[in-house]
This record gives sequence, C-alpha cells and structure tokens, in this order.
Amino acid sequence: MPARVTALTLIVIALAAGPSRQAAEQGSASAPSGSSGTSQTLAAGWSRMASGTTNSLTGLWGSAPNDVFAVGPKGTILHFDGRAWSPMTVAGEPHLLSIWGSSSRDVFVVGDNGVIVHYDGQAWTPMASGTTKNLIAVWGASSRDVFAAGYGGTVLHYDGVRWTPMATGTTEDLYGIWGTASNHVVAVGGTPMPMPGKGLVLRFDGKTWAPMPIPDSPFLAGVWGSSASNVYAVGLNHAILHHDGKAWTQTAANTAAAPGKPNFLTRAWGRGPNDVYAAGFNGIVLHYDGRAWSPVPSGTTEGVGVFGVGPSDVFVVGGGGIILHHRLK
Repeated sequence: MPARVTALTLIVIALAAGPSRQAAEQGSASAPSGSSGTSQTLAAGWSRMASGTTNSLTGLWGSAPNDVFAVGPKGTILHFDGRAWSPMTVAGEPHLLSIWGSSSRDVFVVGDNGVIVHYDGQAWTPMASGTTKNLIAVWGASSRDVFAAGYGGTVLHYDGVRWTPMATGTTEDLYGIWGTASNHVVAVGGTPMPMPGKGLVLRFDGKTWAPMPIPDSPFLAGVWGSSASNVYAVGLNHAILHHDGKAWTQTAANTAAAPGKPNFLTRAWGRGPNDVYAAGFNGIVLHYDGRAWSPVPSGTTEGVGVFGVGPSDVFVVGGGGIILHHRLK
C-alpha cells in the first residue's frame, strides 16, 4: 500500500479511533455488537441501537425513518425497517465508505478501489466506475444526476446510464460532496498530510469545477448545507467553515481538543440554519443552535459521523458498529 494511503488510515473516513484500517474493520472483538468504546454518558433524547456488527460504520442514508441503510468495511450494508437493523448481501467484501439514494429503490454506495454498488429495491449490483481511485463520498440531485468524489481530485458523474470522469483541476483528495442542485455542487478535501494539512473547497456551477477562496484551513472532510447561502464544511483540528452565499469564514467549534489524538470532524448534517450537527473522532458530536456550537455527549470514544433521515431523525454511526438515534421534536 502506498505510504500516502497508509498515513491516511487515520482519516480515511473509517471513523475508527484505532491506528489502522485493520483495526477499523475488526472493531473491538471483546465488546458486544454496537457497544465498542461506549461509556455511560449519553445526551437526553438519544438512544443506542443494536447494529449486530462490530465493523465500523462509515455512512448512512435513508428514504424514511423505517427505511435506513448504513455501510462500512468488509461489504457491510445494514438496513433498518423501523424495528431492527439487519445485514444485506453484497458480492465480495468491498470497503464501503459513503451512501446516497434518490429513493428506496435507487441507492448508490461508493468505496475503495473505485467500487460502486447500486440497489434497485431487490439486490445490490456492482457498477462500472472506470476508476480504481478510492471513492469517499457520493451525493445526487436526482437518480440521473449523481456525483462521487475521492482520491486524487476524482469526481465522477452518473447520468442514469454510465459513470464518467469530470475535470476538477486538482489532484488533491476530495472527501465530501453535497449540493442544492446539479448547477450548485460543493466538494471539500485538500492535502491531509502532514497534519493538520490544508483545506480545499471546489464548486461546480453546472459547467465547470473551480476552487472557492477560503480562509487558511486544515484538511476538510465533510460538507452540508440547508441552502446555497448556508453551507458548513468540517475537518481536522475541529475546523468548521461557514459559507453565507458570499464568502467562507471560520467558526469556533467551542470544544476542547483531545491531546495526542486527531481532533477530526468528519461529517455534518442539519435540518435548518439554526439546527446543525457535526461529528468525528473520539466520539465528538457538536450541535449548532444558530448562535454557537456546543458538545453533545455521545456516550462513546469511537470515531463517529452524523447523518439525518427526513426532518426529524438523526443517526450517529461509527467505530465498533455503534449506532445512536435521536428523534427531534
């Protein structure tokens, strides 16, 4: 494995607190399923769910609270039907990293070595991506307008028939992608090593990808917004950038750094400009109420990511197969 990839095992969205991908895949062999790295403190309103796996979970998407998918290494795909999580079958054991769908019968998962698998409501089947680059993130505007981003500045576009590469003008790694429409897509990443690296934000206007000016920032890994004028990007050193439709500015995370550990926010999600979550390594979960960011006790020391399903359901998934759920009022 190239040295660059080896160094990136800490921050390859494996979302595990361990120092290697092998540890991320294995989880904690001595811990019960879904409970690796947990402690007793959990924020009010949050509950732990039994995942049935100790593999790290790296991505989550759902069409409804009773139709949720979570993915991870070793071909891990779980489905929640509103009552329980159950495993799904996918060929081989691909290292899966991110998931997005337009409906319960049109779901895309991306991962290492250019792997893309698609779910049609009945079975998962592989798709030809045309690349062997690791794909870290996927997002779409519709079933015929899907974007996948990854190593080396890779962005692929799916038009409903095939995946094709897009010119991004960069060879830096892209770890997050999100948009409001096919003519407003944002990808984030940068150069992660030496830590904390340097951040990069690209924007697609429907024709070309171009860099957006940002303040000096560490490497960025996650991006989400409620609109084109309210976008958040998160990354190393608990970096949080905000875009108001005109410019990117830095925002204080208001949380203590963990000495000797990668203080890394990997994902962000919200249901409005005054209700946003960010999550990452060491079990950190933050919430923004429109005024300031503040920590939310997660009850775990594992690496975690935050994802939303619909307007009211928040899920936190991560190392050791942990799944937390919060039903917002």
